[in-house]
Amino acid sequence: MNRSILLVMAALLFVALGCNLDQFRGGSDDEVPTPVTDTANDADSDTTADADDGNDSDSTSSSSDGGSADVSMDKFDKIEMGMSYDAVKGIMGSDGNQTSMTKAGNREMASYEWKGEKFAAIRVRFNNDELSYKSQTGLTPANGSADISQAKFNRIEVGMSYDEVKDIIGSDGEMTSHSKFSTFESKSYRWKGSGYSNIFANFRDDKLQNKTQSNLK
Repeated sequence: MNRSILLVMAALLFVALGCNLDQFRGGSDDEVPTPVTDTANDADSDTTADADDGNDSDSTSSSSDGGSADVSMDKFDKIEMGMSYDAVKGIMGSDGNQTSMTKAGNREMASYEWKGEKFAAIRVRFNNDELSYKSQTGLTPANGSADISQAKFNRIEVGMSYDEVKDIIGSDGEMTSHSKFSTFESKSYRWKGSGYSNIFANFRDDKLQNKTQSNLK
């Protein structure tokens, strides 16, 4: 019995010594992980962004009623493709009213008009100060003397040249517009007959593109 008591006491002593040893070593081998906390960056950062609208063109437009310019068919006929604004102004005898201005990269396009009495007007457009378009309205009487008819109109076919159409009608047409871009050239003509009858013809590179008529018999 004494031996049993001694064994129990020895076991208790061993346990007590083991606990004290753990405290002496600083704790158990199992470590509790330290929580990781994200630290916010207190430094303020300034960001500058340049806005780009993707449009590198500046355009302005203006218009004027005009009405006092000295416009005529003779002056219109003298205006030629490729002329500068100053050259056209010299023919017209006055500054035109600017109706639009567009700048896109290295290209600058400007439009002008000269208005005469009633509906008479000459309009032009320049590409880098070279004339690329001209048109006219009201420079001649509405009632003309061209010998036009429905029969002649029917003979005119798409693809004909200006000279072929002129031969059918029997006279030159009145140019209403002329434009040139790169190698392409377009011209429009009008033949005015009695009773306010008309034949209109549009040519591209001297080939008839379309024809229309009004009040023919």
